[in-house]
Amino acid sequence: MSPEILSFAAGSTPKRWPESQAGGSGVSPEILSFAAGRSPKRWPESQAGGSGVSPEILSFAAGRSPKRWPTKALGKGKKKMLELFPFIAFITVVLFVWALSAPSNQTMEGRLKKHGYLSTSRQVANLSKPFSQRVALPLAEKAGEVLARITPERLQRRTKEKLELAQLRISPSLFLLATVGLGVILPLLVLSPALREGRFGIREFFLGLAILFLGMRMPGFWLSRKITARQHKVRKSLPDALDLITICVEAGYGLDAALAKVAEKTKGPLAAELAHALLQINLGKPRSQALREVAQRTKVAELQSFIATIIQAEQMGVSIATILRVQSDSMRVKKRQMAEEEAMKAPIKMLFPLVVCILPAMFVVVLGPAAMRMLSFFMGNPGS
Repeated sequence: MSPEILSFAAGSTPKRWPESQAGGSGVSPEILSFAAGRSPKRWPESQAGGSGVSPEILSFAAGRSPKRWPTKALGKGKKKMLELFPFIAFITVVLFVWALSAPSNQTMEGRLKKHGYLSTSRQVANLSKPFSQRVALPLAEKAGEVLARITPERLQRRTKEKLELAQLRISPSLFLLATVGLGVILPLLVLSPALREGRFGIREFFLGLAILFLGMRMPGFWLSRKITARQHKVRKSLPDALDLITICVEAGYGLDAALAKVAEKTKGPLAAELAHALLQINLGKPRSQALREVAQRTKVAELQSFIATIIQAEQMGVSIATILRVQSDSMRVKKRQMAEEEAMKAPIKMLFPLVVCILPAMFVVVLGPAAMRMLSFFMGNPGS
């Protein structure tokens, strides 16, 4: 046996393997070179074929990534995957059908009992609410209460009156929290690029103050628009409601029955207010007080005048049908006058878009070619 083989058996790597020894032992020099710790340049095709090992696997053993793997070696894995694919598809379809056929109308209480939890009706009602009502809204209300402690009572009272006029079912503290939050968030959003870059000068400071003021005023402006729109709807539907009340009273209905007929046959804020007033009257509140509260919740001058006249006629014992006829005629005249007023305002409202948007484009179309010809004439090029 050669010294190189004895040296490899002893644990040391020989410098080279003798070619004659390699050939005599039936082992190729490339395999002996790989055993010696050196990566051979190539594996002999005959040796690979004779040993039953593919050249790609021998190349991978030598530390080189083969260009392709033999299809025979990968055929068995593909065949196994193809055998498993129908089973996986069947399991997927079964799970999908089971998820779709699961009972969706199961109550919250039933689901809790199924998992071993005993619940009361209050807990079930709380868990049935969406996340915004269970978590977000209570947190916002708590923060609003903290803010309300440092807010003047006059501002809270005025905010409450505006919310009632707009018929928004939110607390004044929550509205004030939204106002402050919008005033803080808007400047941060606008000035966030400048803050990330580290440049915050006088211009950014005054810009932040302007956006802060704008953000604090936006909720109040939106609330005022809501109040104005609601009052306009009440004012617009009041003449028709008065006509219907007058017809019902003259036909023999009582005042409460006439108001109920208006709340039933019409839609809008006025019908909702009359229905609410009738509900309070049925619960025992005096009619005069319920109607005064309607006037306070709307702040419409025409409706306030009508309610004051009805209360006064009821107290003095005057015929309500006559009062209603006079009020209906005067309200019809006021509605016609309001329509004429809006028609007179239309030309003034059309003036700004006409001057800014329409007339410049018309001047360009009409006077543009003439101006270009005159310019070319005075420039000494009349033929162009």
